[in-house]
Amino acid sequence: MKRILATTALGLMLTTAAMAETPMGSFKTIDTVAQNDIFASNFIGKRIYSAEQDYDGFGETSTVDAGTEQNWEDLGEVNDIILDREGNVKAVVLGVGGFLGVGEKDVAVDMNSIKMVTETEDPDDFFLVVNTNRETLENAQEFERPMVETTAAVGINSSGMSATVEESTEAAKNSYESMKQDVQEGYDSAKQEMSETYEDSKESLNTALNESKEGLKTAYDKSKEKMASAYDETRDLFVAPDVDLEGYEVALDDQLNADDLTGARLYDSEDKDIGEVDQLVLKQDGTIDKAVLDVGGFLGVNEHRIAVNMDELQIMRSSESGMVRVYIDASQEELEAQPEYQS
Repeated sequence: MKRILATTALGLMLTTAAMAETPMGSFKTIDTVAQNDIFASNFIGKRIYSAEQDYDGFGETSTVDAGTEQNWEDLGEVNDIILDREGNVKAVVLGVGGFLGVGEKDVAVDMNSIKMVTETEDPDDFFLVVNTNRETLENAQEFERPMVETTAAVGINSSGMSATVEESTEAAKNSYESMKQDVQEGYDSAKQEMSETYEDSKESLNTALNESKEGLKTAYDKSKEKMASAYDETRDLFVAPDVDLEGYEVALDDQLNADDLTGARLYDSEDKDIGEVDQLVLKQDGTIDKAVLDVGGFLGVNEHRIAVNMDELQIMRSSESGMVRVYIDASQEELEAQPEYQS
């Protein structure tokens, strides 16, 4: 409201000089304004520039070309005007510093320190210039509006405002404490219900999961046995060869583990290296059911994979190093002729 009143007052003051000559107590209206008169609504919000080099050369009739302001330093904008009781402009409140209105501060500048320079091509447009710089304005004392104006504008005195603030603060505090208690009680209740629901759901899910795991394991074991049996029906079964190798002896099943066999080299009955043991297939009780052999190929490329029973293999262990060699009574060509094993 203060800004609107100030704007209206400045408009009335600037748009007619005749009213200043009207005797006190009389009333008068006007229907025209002079060509050079300026409305307050056009004045407030106007950018203000530092034109230190050109300032002294500007007079009442000075004009500048459009775009000249780009050579001046933009200091801020007109935020408000201050009038005395006679309607005269005492000062102009400039908003300086900051960015996009944030961090900006008000500085009150005497109206006589500001010059209005008309644009040559547009007589209705003008620029506001001062003979100072940004640093000076930003370091100037900040203009603060008196508190009495604020309290008068809202129609209460400082003591009444203080009492109102205290009452509002107490009411807000009581409301906050009550709301805080309600929220805490609601939270505790919801937490308890969620905990009970979680435990019930957890037990049900665990039961269902265990049943599903057991069912899947059983189905998997049966499927694996059927697949192994079906695979054996499609291939030739071999007999473990009788191997007599100096420095080696037959390795018993209870002396072998997965580390011994996985990666062990595979030999035919002529002691020719024809592949390796790639992996082991275990029975449900954990014993070895089959050995998956990679036959032929080179460095893992073009290998032919088959699976054989453990009783088709002769496993020899070095008496000195403990190294394992695996033998089968079949040539590389015979093994590559067997159907491919899909694990």
